Amino acid sequence: MIRWASRIAVTGALIQIGYGALACVFGYPTISDRPFEALWALANVGMIANIAVWLSIKVATPRLALIGGGLAIVGHLIRVAVSLVTEARPNASTDTPIVITIMLVFTGLALLGAATLRARRLRGRPARAPLFVLAGGLVAVPFYSFDKVVHFILLGLLWGGTWLYMALVGRQRLNAAAVQAPGSLLGEKPWHTLEGLFLTAVAAPSPRCQTGPLGRQPSRNHADTHANPTSGHR
Repeated sequence: MIRWASRIAVTGALIQIGYGALACVFGYPTISDRPFEALWALANVGMIANIAVWLSIKVATPRLALIGGGLAIVGHLIRVAVSLVTEARPNASTDTPIVITIMLVFTGLALLGAATLRARRLRGRPARAPLFVLAGGLVAVPFYSFDKVVHFILLGLLWGGTWLYMALVGRQRLNAAAVQAPGSLLGEKPWHTLEGLFLTAVAAPSPRCQTGPLGRQPSRNHADTHANPTSGHR
């Protein structure tokens, strides 16, 4: 399940970058209307999956990460709903809900980034991935007030690039954990997954393969000798 979420996160970030490329061709206000709003909804689904993967790899302090991730996910869910309303009713007023989503998402990312730094389970730039996403959004959003064309380009190319980086860090962490121990990422014992069950069954010694003191299976003659000490002295 988490691996599928990781794929959705990467795909959503790529869609977001594609949205930014389209914004270079179809400038505002075209890019903010149908059918492009549907692409933005898909990009937000990828962002939700991205946050879910980050929470699952356990690289942040749990309580603060859950609060931050929860706020951001709620914000993105509201934004998806706004996109659906825009698709159904292009003239609907959505400015207030969008402002609410921005506040929720940015607050959540800030908390998630702080929780990741506090945990100290990642080093270097990967540890700052949520804060990179926050920074990309903070750069893009102000342009809406004075240059909407550039705003939508930055939402796709700049902000999408930071989401893609976070998705790739999460995917790399998933792959590394899967190599170390199947099922460990989800807090499961190795035998709680099909791969772990197979490995456990293979590693378990068979009752028929007991070894002797020298690491070899005792021969039939050796066993008979121990059972009848006089049998070897006829």
